[in-house]
Amino acid sequence: MFDSIDTIRTLWKGETITAASGEGTPSTVQLFPSPYSDSLPTWLSTTRSLETFAEAGQGGHHVLTALLRLSPDELNERIEHYRSARAEAGHNAADGKVTLMLHTFVGPNMDFVSTQVKEPLKDYLRSHMEHTQAVSQEKTGQAEESLSTEDEDELLEHAYQRYFKESSLIGTVDSCLETITRLKAMGVDEIACLIDFGVSENAFTVGLEHLAQLQVKAREL
Repeated sequence: MFDSIDTIRTLWKGETITAASGEGTPSTVQLFPSPYSDSLPTWLSTTRSLETFAEAGQGGHHVLTALLRLSPDELNERIEHYRSARAEAGHNAADGKVTLMLHTFVGPNMDFVSTQVKEPLKDYLRSHMEHTQAVSQEKTGQAEESLSTEDEDELLEHAYQRYFKESSLIGTVDSCLETITRLKAMGVDEIACLIDFGVSENAFTVGLEHLAQLQVKAREL
């Protein structure tokens, strides 16, 4: 991946590289038309790996991350690790952009929000859990012991409550603004709002209206 990024950066600068043609013979490759800028911003996607956060910093890359497998405290630790790695490599620590993906729904009050997002978000978490189990089985060749319906429901309820309370941008304009303030203090520069996780069309429209209000207030922080 890092070799490929270096190759893309070389081409982006207008330089040429030598690569094999379709016939297997050496061929000179160059981008055309020339890019409008001299440099290409790059984001590395990572969650738990401290090593990847450090590599992103050392290479002068930005970071795209999520709270799916991280607590806010763990994210804070990794952002500090990333900023330190940038500084040690001679990059401006503050120039690195940390983009955080968050499931997002902003509504007029908490009762409305909870009613609209609970089942869609639990369905999303269930599908993620099933995907994780399938990947694990593919890697190990062994099927994980299946949970009973009661245990699965209890696990999903726990996951939903965690997401709702600390790992999403779900709530009212005021409560979400508090979340953004905390994340900004941790070093998060940008939030990538994941808004299409199964809420109804009407609720989706209401959510966008309140998200626009939140965006205006967040820019004033």
